Amino acid sequence: MTDNAAASPSDLSTCHHRAGGPPTWTGDYVCGQRIAGFALTRDPGPVDQVLVDGEEDLASPPYRPLPVPGDQAAAIERTGPSPINDLAADGLLQEAAQVVGEGLDRQLSAMGENGDFIRKLLDEIAAQGHLAWLVGGAVRDLMAAGTSACPADLDFTGTIGPGELYDALRRWRRAQGAADCRPFISRQLVWAVAPPRGGRPDAFVEYKPLSQPGFRFPAWGGSLARDASTRDLTINAIYYDHRNRVIADPTGRGIQDLLATPHRIAVTPYRGDDPIEQACVILRCLKFLLRWPGLDVDGISAWAARLPRDIVTEIPEARRPMLIGFRDRCIPQQYRGTRKLDAAARQIGPVAERLLEQIGVLEKAET
Repeated sequence: MTDNAAASPSDLSTCHHRAGGPPTWTGDYVCGQRIAGFALTRDPGPVDQVLVDGEEDLASPPYRPLPVPGDQAAAIERTGPSPINDLAADGLLQEAAQVVGEGLDRQLSAMGENGDFIRKLLDEIAAQGHLAWLVGGAVRDLMAAGTSACPADLDFTGTIGPGELYDALRRWRRAQGAADCRPFISRQLVWAVAPPRGGRPDAFVEYKPLSQPGFRFPAWGGSLARDASTRDLTINAIYYDHRNRVIADPTGRGIQDLLATPHRIAVTPYRGDDPIEQACVILRCLKFLLRWPGLDVDGISAWAARLPRDIVTEIPEARRPMLIGFRDRCIPQQYRGTRKLDAAARQIGPVAERLLEQIGVLEKAET
């Protein structure tokens, strides 16, 4: 990764400023139509598609490939705002503490070839005019523990689409010999890379473009603020731009909830109505209650009280395996059926207690 000087306070509002150049983004116009977001089609291969206003209720993405750079026929008017929107004006951008960047560099170095791959990947994204942010647990842990943090998962988000990224890696593999890496794209637009191993892929880096809610299929092209509204907890909705050494806190409370004393505060920025996402917020909160005794969950409890009590019954059968997989990641086997887990569920409320009960029934039904 290129070593850049940290952004000064006066630079924070301009470090992501769009100057009329690439990439094509939400709010731009293509052939006179306003771009509302982007989606992915998979046949014959992963291809990023442009979505325009009025397509929010389509059942599947239309065929409208992302314009090729330099294509004059596309008639692109780059009038859309930067994904950071007015975060700087609202005081939601700040210089990252030096230990955050040092902690990430240390972790990348400890990863050896995989860390080198991630550095090159971020350079490639920037070379194409795109932006990328580290987000989620890695940022949370780096801000809390600095250079002593060893984040297990490196999750990124940004403006490049998974199809474009897939093609970029394919070109890169041919040019630089990255044949040992296996890229794959999930149904939820997570682009991931794993080393060559048998069995289930074990990704060492994941990237999901900035979410754009409002479509009937997974889409991207939103601002950091819109993306944050799809995440589980405010403490996991803090974004770090390693090239500019900038922290973004779109919810306005992620950092204060993380650094609160005597205990961290669990609040969800999620405001959607997808029952599986709601269930996942509860499971993630339970995970942190088990990890951090004393976690303040009053905000989660108040939010959960407004949900349907039998939340699992709202989830289509086809999506329930996803919930079970998330349960397995959040609630280790040694906690199931324990008083500690029961007590954690009671702290959140009846919805959490019923959720655990329903997941247990599903677990027995599958065996």
